[in-house]
Amino acid sequence: MIRGGLFILLLSSCAGAATAAGATPAATRPTTSTAPVTTAPDHSPVLAKFGNRKITQGQFDRAAAEYINQMHPSEDEIRNARQQWLLSVLQWMPAAAYAAEHPELGDRSEAEARVASNEEQLARQGRTLEQMLERYAMTRDDMANFLRARTAIDAYGRDEKAVADFYETHKDGFDGTLVTAKHILIQVPRLFARPQDHEKARAKLAAIKKEIESGKLTFDEAIHRYSEDPGKSRSATLPPFPRYGRMVEPFAAAAFALKPGEISDIVQTDYGYHLIQVVDRTKGEALTLEQARPTIQRHLSSTENERITKEQLAKQPVEVFIEYVPPPPPPPPPTRPAAPPSTMPTVRRIPPASTQPAAGHPPAGRSSEAPPLPPGGPTAPP
Repeated sequence: MIRGGLFILLLSSCAGAATAAGATPAATRPTTSTAPVTTAPDHSPVLAKFGNRKITQGQFDRAAAEYINQMHPSEDEIRNARQQWLLSVLQWMPAAAYAAEHPELGDRSEAEARVASNEEQLARQGRTLEQMLERYAMTRDDMANFLRARTAIDAYGRDEKAVADFYETHKDGFDGTLVTAKHILIQVPRLFARPQDHEKARAKLAAIKKEIESGKLTFDEAIHRYSEDPGKSRSATLPPFPRYGRMVEPFAAAAFALKPGEISDIVQTDYGYHLIQVVDRTKGEALTLEQARPTIQRHLSSTENERITKEQLAKQPVEVFIEYVPPPPPPPPPTRPAAPPSTMPTVRRIPPASTQPAAGHPPAGRSSEAPPLPPGGPTAPP
């Protein structure tokens, strides 16, 4: 998914994040601390293509120079960083390409003013816009087009009539119901996957579902044995979530169509393929239009972004020429040594009934949306 913050994923600004990792041979590792802007022909291997546009190893080497020189990552970490960088580049390209096809979209002068503002901010940090754009495999026009597309996408989500119409048409999705569910995920990396990867994942989940339905293992046992969601190390059960605003749309739609105890058919999301089992449904207070407005705005913007992305990928397919390597699993949660037995009696304070939240509702002042899951789960984009 395309994100609104253009420079969030720049490796140069993520030098302290050891999770941004990917693979390039030691011989190709950059040695300069700040990648210079270069106009020399790039004859390095092509990592991927968006339509006829090439994304090369040389571009990654320049993008990752600071990260590599400051963090001294392993080859596995570099491999993962390359994959993440490549995905981040491929994420902005469809929106920029769409805006380039639609010159009437947004305000070009406003977008160029925002580019100039970024340039001034970078200059105060001793950097140049050209250096930063090179690290994102972008041109100045790309950035202006991307910003025009983002402005149009955000404006679509804020359209008052569209928001009100969505609320009226989907009122049952804002009735306060929360679903608690479990899922089994077989990851299929977006853009990296080959047709046989999709077939293999679907076949694997179909076989798992048969095992569960035949009584050979429980859904929880299948999660433990097969699921590739990193979040399962913390809990097999997802936090309760509403119909909109928390989970990606295919996942939420499938979960809300189930009764407690039921298992879904195979569901595809950008993370891969899922089997979902609903554990519980909790009723709550319905949201007014004003309360639902931010969630609807995000949903509409996300839907429009997906429409643009799919349209452009149909016109300019992505080809990836490197093999995908799954990132390492997250470290297990730290274990604390058991405390010595206490000789003092335990006193449990119970708050007055009037201050306790109703079942399925958060304490006052807290968001009704559950905290995000770790990467790999079916969380909706922010």
